Amino acid sequence: MRKIFLAVAMLLMVTTVTATTISDEDVVIDLQNNEITADIHVELLTSSAFSYTTAGNVETVNATIDGEKVECQTSNLALGSEIECPTDKRENFTVNLKYRSQGLVSEQDGVNVFRYRHPVYRPTESYSLEVMLPTGTALLDRENASQQVISPQNYETSSNGRRISVKWDLNPKLGEALSFFTLYQDFSTEDRSNIDYTFITQILGILLILTAITALLLRHKRSDLSETYEDMSDDQKEVLKMIEDNGGEYLQKDLVKELDYSKAKISGVVSDLVDEGVLKKTKEGRSNKLSISRKFRY
Repeated sequence: MRKIFLAVAMLLMVTTVTATTISDEDVVIDLQNNEITADIHVELLTSSAFSYTTAGNVETVNATIDGEKVECQTSNLALGSEIECPTDKRENFTVNLKYRSQGLVSEQDGVNVFRYRHPVYRPTESYSLEVMLPTGTALLDRENASQQVISPQNYETSSNGRRISVKWDLNPKLGEALSFFTLYQDFSTEDRSNIDYTFITQILGILLILTAITALLLRHKRSDLSETYEDMSDDQKEVLKMIEDNGGEYLQKDLVKELDYSKAKISGVVSDLVDEGVLKKTKEGRSNKLSISRKFRY
C-alpha cells in the first residue's frame, strides 16, 4: 500500500510541479466532525485551475480564492481525491478549502488511531498540520503505550481547556510523502464520576471574583496611553493611533493595506513598539494580531 501511495505521489508531482509553487500550506483537521480546512498561499500558477490532492475521500467542498467563493470539481483517484478550482489568478493568491473526509480514525484495542498522509508533489516552503482531538478524549499515556504515541516527533501540543490539539510545522522536500499519526483515547467514565463538581464550581467562583478585583486594581494603575505619544516618531504615532481607534487591536497585514507604508516599514515600526512595551504581538493565522498593552488606558 505504501508503494502505491508513493507511486501516485510521484506521478502527481511530475504532472503538476511545473504548474504550481506554494509558499505555505496550513491544514487544520477537526476530528469532532471530520472537517478539514486548508489555507494555501500560491506564489505561482501557470494553469487555468488550481488543483489540490488529498489522500482521503472528499465530501462537501466549500472553497474561496482571495475571499471570493468559487465552484470546484471533485474527482476520485486511485488513492484519495482531487479538488480542482478554476481561477484567472496566476501569482500570490490564497486558496481556502473546507471539506469533510471519512476514514481518518481507526480503532485498535480500544485506542483511537488518527492517520493522515500528504504527498508533497509541488514545491512548498512550509507545511503546517494541526489535528484537534474530539471533546472528551486525551492523548494516550506514553507509559501505557507499547508504541510511539505521536509521529513525527517535532510537534507541539496545546489545549483550550476542553480539547487537545497536536500541531506540526514542517519544511517539506519535493517528492516527500508526509505521514502523521496520533494515538488517543476516551476519558474513563469511572474517573469522571469521582469528580466533585460542586467543589470545582465553588473554586471557579472564587477565582472569578479574584480576577475581577485584580482587573479593577490594575485598571487604576494603568498609565494614560496619550502620555506615550510624546516620545514617539510620526510613523509610530500613526500606527498606534490606527490600533487605538480600532478598539485596541489590529491585524498587522491590515495595517499594511490601510497605511501607505511598505510591509517592511510596518514590521519595523511594530517591532519598535513591541520592544518598548506599548504593543503585544500574537500569531493569528498567517498574520500577527497587534494589541495595546494592558498597562495603558485609552
